[in-house]
Amino acid sequence: MTNPRQSYKCILIILASLFFIVFPVSAFIYTGSLLNGPSFDIVESGGYLYVAQGSEVRIYDVSSSARMSALDWKDSIASIPVGSAVYALELQSGYLYIGSATKFVIADVKNPKAPVIAGTLKNPYPDTEIRDVVLNGDLAYLNVVNAGVLVVDISNKNTPRQSALVELKGSNQPWRATLSGSYLYVGSAYDNQLTILDLRNPQKPVIAGNYSAGSEESDSVSGVAVRGNYAYITEYHNGVRVIDVSNPAAPVEVSNLMDINANDIKILGNYAYVSVRYQGFDIIDISNPKSIEIIGQATDVPCYEEGIFPTESYTYISLESVGFGIYDTSTKSSPVTLAQVHTVGGADSVAARGNYLYIGAHNDDVWVVDISDPSRPKEIAAITNNGRNSNVQLQGNYLYVAGEWSGVYVADVSSPSSPRWVVEHFDSGIHTVLPDGNYVYTEKGIVDFSIISSPAYEAESPYFYGEAAKYGDRYLLVAISDGVNDGVHVIDVINKANPINISIFDPGVPYTDVVVSGTTGVAVSGNSVVAIDLSNPAMPKETDRAEYPGVWAGEKLASDGSTVYAAGTGLRAFDVSDKNNIKLVDTFQPEESINSVVFSDGHLFLGKKMGVTILSPGNPQLDPEPTGMTGIMDTPSEEEEYGTVNIRETFGMVDTSGAGGGSGTWWDALLNFLRSLLPR
Repeated sequence: MTNPRQSYKCILIILASLFFIVFPVSAFIYTGSLLNGPSFDIVESGGYLYVAQGSEVRIYDVSSSARMSALDWKDSIASIPVGSAVYALELQSGYLYIGSATKFVIADVKNPKAPVIAGTLKNPYPDTEIRDVVLNGDLAYLNVVNAGVLVVDISNKNTPRQSALVELKGSNQPWRATLSGSYLYVGSAYDNQLTILDLRNPQKPVIAGNYSAGSEESDSVSGVAVRGNYAYITEYHNGVRVIDVSNPAAPVEVSNLMDINANDIKILGNYAYVSVRYQGFDIIDISNPKSIEIIGQATDVPCYEEGIFPTESYTYISLESVGFGIYDTSTKSSPVTLAQVHTVGGADSVAARGNYLYIGAHNDDVWVVDISDPSRPKEIAAITNNGRNSNVQLQGNYLYVAGEWSGVYVADVSSPSSPRWVVEHFDSGIHTVLPDGNYVYTEKGIVDFSIISSPAYEAESPYFYGEAAKYGDRYLLVAISDGVNDGVHVIDVINKANPINISIFDPGVPYTDVVVSGTTGVAVSGNSVVAIDLSNPAMPKETDRAEYPGVWAGEKLASDGSTVYAAGTGLRAFDVSDKNNIKLVDTFQPEESINSVVFSDGHLFLGKKMGVTILSPGNPQLDPEPTGMTGIMDTPSEEEEYGTVNIRETFGMVDTSGAGGGSGTWWDALLNFLRSLLPR
């Protein structure tokens, strides 16, 4: 008689072999990451500063005013790689509690120079983000946007455990929170709500009361702090409100201070410290809750201010895509800037050559990163241009930078560790640059850089407003999506003083990028990647297109010749070696959208808001996801992106249960089906 177990194994092996054919493993190989990115929160203890920087936490020695004043981006003494966007930090008894988008991390920082991750809890709710952490003895309360307030048992630091979830009324998007006595005060996004949770049974909070200012639907309570019987809430962009919470069931507003672009708030003694966007921060006297007033301001950072952390003599503030700031606030009426330390505030554009990666950051800086060991990229230089660096391009010893409002910059990078500007502030409103010998194409036209220090427009045209690629010596392809000249334009630029728009491919259809492979142009529009025959530039024609099914949109393209990589809400690789038959050959889905992509020396560099991911394309197999099977490979886990392999991923499958198994995954459905075939 046949053993049922053997039958089961045979069926599993046969079906698994079929799945290897239909659903091969993604060939992209994770190589490394630069986790440095925007700063959303900051805390200090014992002379050490802990800063959320993209997908990691960096630690700095701030034990004296002299150290603070000399602080630079190179001066972190340690880092904690989290691998997911870090939004919240809390310190208690030698442990740092980290709230990131997809995980809750506990790090042992008793030795700040050698931090160790003690335990991790994966966010169990898909399509949500952990935005704040509040500690209460052996419990942590996590604000999970679109899920609620998650109670976590942290009595064992190595194995934090989910305990309960409290869903809030309204939008259920808890943002920041604070603990006072036996109540947790939670501010919510988009419905301007303060929720008060009764913690007398701390493992099972219940809603005691709610307050809303009843403003516009998009308004939010972005921060909350409590002193005595009063809660002080920041109404995002609008101001500060003081709420009497002596009766939690019936909170009532007693005063306000509006017309402040407020974000976060912390209280120290008789003062509230409020981060103010496009300004810095305000110090507010709250000794009389019914009549609060600003008594001091920092006004030197016109950017997105986020988390703020005051001490008796100093105030620390995270500056989102700029970095973080340190101020002497021993005299409340006149804060003094001690340091502003920059971070890689989002990789809007990337260029690579040899051992160096160049990053155009979302605000202020262009960074040089040593990638001689791609598994351990390291920043080695940064130069400031006070722009949003949406495009960077290399030619010879020069790096050309489109800084949007700051215009075109050019850096001499002959010594990558010591770059220097040779052109600054040429024009303004420049989003794209493409060098071509002594000329540079921008969206406004052609700039003559024959004399590098004295650029001037050679010609201007409305048909340059988009991403460009050179075709041969004579032609420029421009992918336009401005709503006026949509399509892929072919421009004759042999005469730089008189460029001629000779044809338009697919007029009226917006295209966001274009690259050239031989005599074929490849352009992207939404879910479509299109091959264009350029053998007759005056009559470009479509030879094939691949329309990727499901929710995906491409924005940027990179090419290694026979393969084109389309990046946007994920990464897709297309074989374009046969222009009449382009094929999807591979996919990769990081946690966040990709702003930029470049291929260099066998690696792909993906620029994202929270850092840079480095991949090797590997050996892609054809058609990993046929039409009709969308979603099976679309959402790899964090472990897949950061190198850990489990059995599901070995089969090219992804566990979406949030707990490494359980119901709801197609893998479990397969197993249940196989079990149903066994004799009972």
